[in-house]
Amino acid sequence: MQASIPANKVLFLNQFFVQTLATCVDLRLPIYNGVASRAISYNTLITQMSQVKWDLKEITSEQSPYVEFILTQFRSLKDRLA
Repeated sequence: MQASIPANKVLFLNQFFVQTLATCVDLRLPIYNGVASRAISYNTLITQMSQVKWDLKEITSEQSPYVEFILTQFRSLKDRLA
């Protein structure tokens, strides 16, 4: 592939590649945060959390439905990104 690049463009393309790569690294966290924030239906999560009885006597040893919902949403995100 390098043989097809004109000699007078090699320096420009190398510089472009280095700068683009540096920018991509800087953009990873904001992009991942944006994707993750949209991966969960927060309205559903808030509804499920509001239905939990938070009294100490009401707490069971099993997972709350909202925890299972969060785990399912993140598993789904993982599958879609894979």
